[in-house]
Amino acid sequence: MPFLLVAAIAALAFAPVSFGPTALEPSAALAQAQTVAPPAAEPDLTTFTTKFYTIHTNLNREETIPFGRHMDAVYAEYQKRFAGFRAGTPGAMSLYLFRTQEQYEAFLMRHKINGANTGGMFFVQSRLQGLATFVQGKSISATFSVLQHEGFHQFAFHHIGPDLPNWVNEGIAQYFEDSVLVGDQMYQGLANARRVAAVKASIASHSTIPFDKLLPMSQDQWHKAVVAGSDEAAQLYDQSWSMVYFLIHAEEGRYRAAFENYLQLVSKGKDGGTAFKEAFGAPDTAGFRQRWEEYARTIEPDPVNVALERMEFLGEAMRFLKKRGEAVPTTMDALRFRLKAIRFQAVKRDQHGLTTKASGTEESLYRYNRSDGVEATFKMLPADGKDLLPRITAPGLRPEPTLVWWRDSQNQLMQDLSFR
Repeated sequence: MPFLLVAAIAALAFAPVSFGPTALEPSAALAQAQTVAPPAAEPDLTTFTTKFYTIHTNLNREETIPFGRHMDAVYAEYQKRFAGFRAGTPGAMSLYLFRTQEQYEAFLMRHKINGANTGGMFFVQSRLQGLATFVQGKSISATFSVLQHEGFHQFAFHHIGPDLPNWVNEGIAQYFEDSVLVGDQMYQGLANARRVAAVKASIASHSTIPFDKLLPMSQDQWHKAVVAGSDEAAQLYDQSWSMVYFLIHAEEGRYRAAFENYLQLVSKGKDGGTAFKEAFGAPDTAGFRQRWEEYARTIEPDPVNVALERMEFLGEAMRFLKKRGEAVPTTMDALRFRLKAIRFQAVKRDQHGLTTKASGTEESLYRYNRSDGVEATFKMLPADGKDLLPRITAPGLRPEPTLVWWRDSQNQLMQDLSFR
C-alpha cells in the first residue's frame, strides 16, 4: 500500500520571510525528450527534464512546456519560503502528467493506489514516488492549483521530513494552492470564498473541530475521515487552512514568528503538543482558538479568487453550449440569458473529492468586484482563433485575468486563465 493516497503526507515549515508578492527566479526551459525508454512499467510515457523536475507524460513537448516552466517557478518559491529548514538532496522531483483522468487513475491502479475521484496526489511507495495529475477536462490554471498543492507536499517530504502535523501540512498546502503566478510574481494569501464561508458557518453553529482533536490528529485518522466521505473531511481542510491563514496574516503578522518557531520545533522531532506550548507560550489551545475564531469571522474572500472561480464556471458553460452544437453567445447579457433559460448547472470537484455546485440562475456569477471595490460585469471579447470561443475578462481587477481558449494536440477545446 502507498504511504499516502489522497491526503498529503509531507512535513512543512516556513522560513522567516514575508508573504506578499515576491519575485521568482527565472524558470528553466524544458529539456529535449530523453532518447532512453521510460521505465518498463510505463511504456507509453515520454520523459522530459526541467531544472527541478523529471516529467513522465503522454503529452507532447509543446503541451508539457507550460507545466515544466510553471513548476520550476513554484519550486523556486518553495525554496525561498523554506530556506531556514534542513534540506535533503533527492535530485529531480518526479512528476507524472497524464492527458486524461482515466489514464491517471489507471497508472495509479497499476501501482495499487486508488485514485478514484481525486484530481491529483503525491504518493510514496518503496520503489516509486511522485506527483501525479491529469490535464484534460479542466483549465490549465486548475491543474496548476493541484500541482501547487500536491507539489508542496512532495517538496516538503524530501526537503523537510514527514513528521509535521497534518493540519499544518494541509493548511499550508492549500495556502499555496490558492496562489496565482503572474509573470515573475506569486500572489499569495488569496482567501478562497468557499473555505471562508464554510469556516464562518461552522463557527456560527459552534461546530468547529476541537483543537485538541485536530492538532494531534494522526495521518491514519485523517485519511479515514477523508475516505469515509463524511462532512468532517471537508471541515478538516477548511479549518486547517483558516488556522494557517490566521497565523500568517492576523494582526499584521503578529503570530508569524511563533508559528515559524512551532514548525521548526516539530520538524526537529518535538511532538506537536510540546512544540505548541513552547512556541506560543501557552499551556493549552484555548486562547489560540478564541483569537482564531475572532479573526476568522472577519476574513473576506479575495476578489481575485472569487472572479477566477466565476470565470471558470462561465467557461465550462460556454464549452457545454459548444458541445451541444449551439452558437455560443458573444455578449455577457446573451450568455446570462441562455444559461438561465436552460438552467445550466456545474459541479466542481477538487483533488480531495470535495464538490462545489453553481447554477446559471445565480446573478452573482456574471459579476465581480474590481480592485477599487466597485462591482462590475465580466466583459466578453472576440475569440482569438478559428473554432475557439469568446474570451472573458475582468477589467479593473489587479492582477487582471482573462479566460482564453486553445486546442490541444487531440483537438480538445481547453480553457486557461492568463493575467496582466
